[in-house]
Amino acid sequence: MSPKTAPLTAEQVRADILGPVIEEQDRINAGERAARVAIDEARAKREEEMTAWQAEAAESRRLFAPEPQRPAPIEMQPHHAVLHRAITARKDASEWQDRLLADQRGKAETAYRKALPDLIERTRTTALGATDAILTEWNGWLQLARDCRAANERTGGRRPWDPASGRMRTTITAADLLEAVKGADLLEPFPPATEWIDGGPRDGFHQPLSGGPDGPDGQTREQAAQQRRHGGARWWL
Repeated sequence: MSPKTAPLTAEQVRADILGPVIEEQDRINAGERAARVAIDEARAKREEEMTAWQAEAAESRRLFAPEPQRPAPIEMQPHHAVLHRAITARKDASEWQDRLLADQRGKAETAYRKALPDLIERTRTTALGATDAILTEWNGWLQLARDCRAANERTGGRRPWDPASGRMRTTITAADLLEAVKGADLLEPFPPATEWIDGGPRDGFHQPLSGGPDGPDGQTREQAAQQRRHGGARWWL
C-alpha cells in the first residue's frame, strides 16, 4: 500500500496559484534594483568628477589661468524612465495577481477542505503551550482565503458593501483553536450587519422613528422632530 500523501499547505497552494506572477514580480524587483544601482553609480561618478574639477579650477584661479570646463550634469531622464516602467509593471503584476486569486478561489478553498481534517486532528493533539506552528498554518489558510475572496469581490471594479472578506477574522488565535476543534469553521465570514436594513426613517441619532418610545432614551417620533428643528438639542414634550 502506498503511503498516504500529505495534504498541501496554504503556502504550497499560494505558490502554485501565483507562480507566474511571483516570477514576474521577482523580475521587476531585480530590474528596479539594477536601475537604482546604476543611478547610484552615476551619482558617485559625478561626485568624483566634481571633486576633481573643483581642485583643478581652484589651481587655475590661483595661477590666473582659464578654468577647466565644468563636468556635464547627470542625464537622469533615462534612469527615471526605467523606474517608471518598473512602477507600471508592478501595477500590472498586481492586477494579474488579483485575477489569478479570483480565478483560483475554488482551487484554494478545495485544498483547504482537503487539508482541514488533518489540520483539525493535529490541532486537537497540540499542547496549548506549543501552538505557534499550528497557528502559522491556520493563519496561512486564513490569509489565502481572504486574499482570494477579496480579489473575487473586486472583479470588474465592484466594491460590495460589507463584503465577506471584510467579515472574516483578521487573525486566528490560540483561543480560536478550541472553537475549531469543536467544529467551528475559522475561515467562515461572520454574519453581515443587519442594522438599518429595514429602510425605515431614522432620527439624527440613527434611532428608528416609530409612534412609541424606542431606543435607550424612549425618544418618540415627535421628540426627534423637535430635536432636528432645534439644532440637535433634546426637547421633551
